[in-house]
Amino acid sequence: MTALNRFLPRWAGAGAAVVLMGCATAGLDAQWRDPQFTGSFTGSKLLVACGSNDETARRTCEDQMLAQLRSAGANAVLARDLPGTAVASSAEVEAYVPLARSSGAAGLVFTKVGGGLNPSANHGSSVGFGLGGFGGGSVGFGLGVSLPIGGSRPQVAWVGNTSVVDAATGRTVWSATATGGTGDPLTSQLDSVTKRLVEGARKAGVL
Repeated sequence: MTALNRFLPRWAGAGAAVVLMGCATAGLDAQWRDPQFTGSFTGSKLLVACGSNDETARRTCEDQMLAQLRSAGANAVLARDLPGTAVASSAEVEAYVPLARSSGAAGLVFTKVGGGLNPSANHGSSVGFGLGGFGGGSVGFGLGVSLPIGGSRPQVAWVGNTSVVDAATGRTVWSATATGGTGDPLTSQLDSVTKRLVEGARKAGVL
């Protein structure tokens, strides 16, 4: 079981580094659905985008989220592939809603990804510092960086928070959070995270 849920209220709008706790689970850490939303984006065009203070994580997230959505049968396209699109890697979900509308997408699938140290891992003494903070939707993240003093490699967990947004209204209709396996490579963690987020959205009936 992850201890992540205990820390969610402290993360919203945080301006400092966030320390992530817990380990990967088979499902989601948490999810929310708008009780007034009774529809589904099944078969509709979806715009896909990710945000992160880490450009490599952002692009990896977008590639893997696109692959997971298409594997689930969704008509998904990447925001960064649209002509003339140039949005900062750390942009929030609000930056993509007008783009989703203008591209003819019915929905926007936006995922914020961030990584931080697992303090329960035995990586020796270290000095940690944060590279700013970012928020949006229901969860905020900061990119945690550690400089090991003792010599062993720090254990980093990556977290993804996905919002499914109705492009017409700009309202978030579903959101969820999933955590990767502490210490696993970035690509492996985000593959697991995006897979569980898409599966969660599918089971919730929004995709």
